[in-house]
Amino acid sequence: MNGVTRFVDSWGLRASGPPGLRASGPPGLRAFAFAAAMIMSGLMAVPAAVAQSLARPGGVRVTQDDWVFAPVVVETQQSVQIPGVLALRDLSQAVGDNIVAVWYENPLVQGEAWTAKAWESQDQWKAIEWVKAQFDIGDEWNQFWPTSAAVPHTPTTEPPVEYFKGVLDTDPMAAWVAGSEGEEIVAVLTSIGYKSASVPVDKEGPCDTKTVLAALADTSAFAVLAHPSAAQLDDYFAVRVPLTCAQRVVPPPPPPPPVVPGTTTPQPGVPLNPGAPWQRDSRPPTYKPSCSTVTTCCYEAPIIWLYTTTNWLGLTVIRYCESQISWSCPNPSGGPCPAAPSCGEPIGPHFPPPPPGAVPCGYNYY
Repeated sequence: MNGVTRFVDSWGLRASGPPGLRASGPPGLRAFAFAAAMIMSGLMAVPAAVAQSLARPGGVRVTQDDWVFAPVVVETQQSVQIPGVLALRDLSQAVGDNIVAVWYENPLVQGEAWTAKAWESQDQWKAIEWVKAQFDIGDEWNQFWPTSAAVPHTPTTEPPVEYFKGVLDTDPMAAWVAGSEGEEIVAVLTSIGYKSASVPVDKEGPCDTKTVLAALADTSAFAVLAHPSAAQLDDYFAVRVPLTCAQRVVPPPPPPPPVVPGTTTPQPGVPLNPGAPWQRDSRPPTYKPSCSTVTTCCYEAPIIWLYTTTNWLGLTVIRYCESQISWSCPNPSGGPCPAAPSCGEPIGPHFPPPPPGAVPCGYNYY
């Protein structure tokens, strides 16, 4: 695509060139100009003639207070679309019956407000499963959703209810919220455990859905199309969001990064999946001749460790570290080893190799 080669595996890792390789520097100016032109005035629409597409939770998000806004990315070979954003609240901050999940639908028209729906249930996986069903998003993306709730053994879903500025449309308080003091009323209701939500983008002003969520959608599409560096992505978002939209509370200094067992290299953030931080991605194993013998065949496969970083404007990006796991299979024939292993891969949990040696980190997942 105009000089930008993109590989998409089941994790959605972007690479410039063959699978498993990441762009080590910024794309050319032509690629950036092309991407910017394609996402002006909303996002590129998916052509009806294109049947195959990939839908997944995006790796570029926004964090505001105790809410994380995760866009849904729909890709084809020709286009990228952001049909909406799922906002999930930090469950540890919810009080009583607070609303903890809101779906914002992209109007695909610059300057228009995003309509919203919310869930009565506080089970965030019911909201996630509804979004997954709408866009045919597979279970392999489950650990990418920003929730601390455990994945249910038997998934269930629940349809959302129309929502406006903090309360459900069916709520008797909806009429009061529509008034001039609506934001204050919602804040009080939420603080005492009412079924409401005080979400920053719901409030009138320069940081509403028309600005922040539109900027998030544009930035997400730009990231997928152009695969920019972290600094370029920060700049792209910053020119679309006023300075007044910076996070209200300066986050405290991050705790010391955790040390992954088996290595002396501290990882640069809290893993997305603390229970199993190192995960196999979909790239197939490769034959490793250096340790193979006449009786054994060695293989290795990549493992990745996902974490997030958030800048001062709330732009949150999933990044990852990468390492390898190795194992051997018997070679009773004594002949050449096959390209693919004849035995199964090691069952996790996975760990990087023991020291010495650093674990490469800082790769972007867009």
